[in-house]
Amino acid sequence: MADIKVLNGLSSLKRQDSFTYQHCLDVTILSVALANKLLYTKKKLIELAKGCLLHDIGRILINKSLYTQPRKLSSQEYELIKKHPQIGYLVLKDITQVGIIASHIAYQHHEQQDGLGYPRGLKGNNLLPTPDKSTEEGYIMPLAEIVSIANIYDALVSPRAYRSAYTPDQAFFIMKRLAGTQLNIEAFRVFSDIIPIYPIGTTVYILNGKYKNFIGVVSKVNQENLTRPTIRLLYNSSKRRITPLEIDLVKNQLINVAGIII
Repeated sequence: MADIKVLNGLSSLKRQDSFTYQHCLDVTILSVALANKLLYTKKKLIELAKGCLLHDIGRILINKSLYTQPRKLSSQEYELIKKHPQIGYLVLKDITQVGIIASHIAYQHHEQQDGLGYPRGLKGNNLLPTPDKSTEEGYIMPLAEIVSIANIYDALVSPRAYRSAYTPDQAFFIMKRLAGTQLNIEAFRVFSDIIPIYPIGTTVYILNGKYKNFIGVVSKVNQENLTRPTIRLLYNSSKRRITPLEIDLVKNQLINVAGIII
């Protein structure tokens, strides 16, 4: 029965906005990966997944055009957008099969560590959101802190009507600045350890050294150091095709790269 309720919610999201539907799926994958690393039980992971899949359900009752405007929203429009966590909570809270955890994930996924988030201005204490971490009154629950990180990462690496997608390394740089104030800093550190800054297939260019300005793609993620992948160089500094050349950044510590979107 719980699966039916969640699937019904997902179906409503897909009919309303396929972008939000995909966003919820991506956030679920990232959140479960992070919570699994933090040793949450299978039961808690299921509750987390339900909350992630439905965390933006409140959007279906907000004018879709507000999310597709290729311009900065007015203050009034932005205030309407900010109502979607509370709307989502009200939609989910009385559905027994969905559960209280899932409804509060929808309610709290835009709260911040410094208390400047919305809709209730809950605070965080930047402690690692492990299964044994309790939720104090006025504070964000641990699972919502996890979802907040996954939610922001996926939002950054996805295109918006008003901007292009950030590359994964750009997203991590932005999130690093938010860690401690907006994001739980300890959860972000774990997230950085399990999600590659340069996933396989990412297009990158060489910033320095012998191959400066060469362009290639990530061909292998080095599990011992996710920030130093193996790069397959495909173009020289004049953007001419070359015989593919593999460079392991773990073995070439002086070479630095940056992601680009083609």
